[in-house]
Amino acid sequence: MINSLYLFISWLRHQRTRAVRLGLRVTGWKLLYKEQSDLFLQGYLIDEQPASVVTLPDVADTLNTDRQVFQAQDALTKPTYVWQLPASDTPAMLLSSGTVKFGNTILCPDYWNHHVLVDRLQPRPRTIVEVDTLVAPFGHIPDGITFGGYYDFIYLIFAKLCRIEKTLPEGFSNAAIAYPLFNTDYETELLTLLGFTPDRIFDSRQVDVRSKRCLLANGGDWFHPNLSDLALVYDRLQPLLVTDSQPPFSDRVFISRGGRRRIIHEDVVMNRLSEYDFTFIEDKPRTIAEQINLYHHASIILGPHGASFSNINWCRPGTHLHELCSANYSPDFFLYLAQVRQMSYSVSLHGKVRRQSIRRSLVEDIPVTVSEIERVVERLLTAQLNGAEAR
Repeated sequence: MINSLYLFISWLRHQRTRAVRLGLRVTGWKLLYKEQSDLFLQGYLIDEQPASVVTLPDVADTLNTDRQVFQAQDALTKPTYVWQLPASDTPAMLLSSGTVKFGNTILCPDYWNHHVLVDRLQPRPRTIVEVDTLVAPFGHIPDGITFGGYYDFIYLIFAKLCRIEKTLPEGFSNAAIAYPLFNTDYETELLTLLGFTPDRIFDSRQVDVRSKRCLLANGGDWFHPNLSDLALVYDRLQPLLVTDSQPPFSDRVFISRGGRRRIIHEDVVMNRLSEYDFTFIEDKPRTIAEQINLYHHASIILGPHGASFSNINWCRPGTHLHELCSANYSPDFFLYLAQVRQMSYSVSLHGKVRRQSIRRSLVEDIPVTVSEIERVVERLLTAQLNGAEAR
């Protein structure tokens, strides 16, 4: 019964999508996919970085070395682009999803164009604002699950903005930016750092921004950002690093999570970790400078898989990251970042494997026992000691 209902709902969604696509064609709008958008925009290209390859190693579960968590592979990134749509009789128009409409063509330089369909199904009145230069960095609506977190902002939006910024001699001093805002403190802080003032930051769901000149960029590989993007992000925030002082905590840190994917009975686990000289890093708002310096000064980072690990981009080579993952969710993007930063990496899986939806796996809390954390830490400290002796 449940499977039949699921299939019926999927069929209804598919029919709805087909109807909206047909409606767009009837009204003369041409909706492009990602690859089609890249081809359409070739004549407007102002910056391009090639694809790159990062070799990822085999990684076994620290607690069960017979269980392979990640297979060795060559992680191929995607090329990155920046385009500039020039002034024309028909200005670029931003849809509420953050997607750009240029003439009768709707572009999709990111991942998919589903949110454009939502635009058409759920139209809403918006205030019209006209600007000379518009930066349109993201064409998806944050939902808190697929999009909307710190990792997404840093590597899917901020990285693009750093890419676009380097093409502008004047920077963003005269540009406006619009997309479906995340409405977080880190977003406000990073946009301000780039030079956007509040009067030039618009939420595309409330404001219909039209421009004479529009700058946009493509989304690279979600799990494996382009090496050029990682370098741009590092360099843009590198001035915030404090390298001539000692951190106010042990260089062994446990990163807590306060939302989804929390460690069950975390207080018990942390009590045991304190005996190994780990500092408990509470999940609370911090400035960008505080976050990247915390990671920059750490030698061992331990915690549940989560967006905070996005900050390992500012770790020093040789730092060790250990992820505590649910047995049902263990993506490799922090292994990738660790490999790029020449860090050591390990992972352990906890709990039982279950047949469940990916959305449930994404939010599942992680059961970690004291005996498991002891085994993990003993191996981490042994590896750290061996590494020090080798040097």
